[in-house]
Amino acid sequence: MINVDLIISIVVFLLGILLYYGSTTLPAGFSPGVPGPDFFPRVIAFCLIVLAILLFIRWLRKKEIYLEKGFFKTKAFKNLLFIILFTTIYVVAWIYEAGAFLINSFIYFSIIIYLFGEKRIFQIISISAGFSIFTFYFFTRILHILLE
Repeated sequence: MINVDLIISIVVFLLGILLYYGSTTLPAGFSPGVPGPDFFPRVIAFCLIVLAILLFIRWLRKKEIYLEKGFFKTKAFKNLLFIILFTTIYVVAWIYEAGAFLINSFIYFSIIIYLFGEKRIFQIISISAGFSIFTFYFFTRILHILLE
């Protein structure tokens, strides 16, 4: 049997490290005491790392949650691997500024929504487009963070 807490704590810890590394490419605050575009991603990365460490400590204390036998052959596990893969690709594309934010976000959200089980193309397109546009607008107009 495989322990879920151990696997998730390792994956979330690595994701937090990757996100923190990605935030180092963003500019710092424009004046002392004013957070810049690098602030929010670093806070999220810090929270992910802390939560991953807490989950790992929980695993060490033997409050275990196990996966059932044969989980690695299920569709749910394959979807989990695809989600981890596409999330990693999305974050790496963001770090290395490969592609435009709106296009990358639209493709990423479309894939994730499909993997979560939505098969109706109109819902996938409308939710992905709406969330991508909302996120872009929120960061560029409200938070004044430059996105491509």
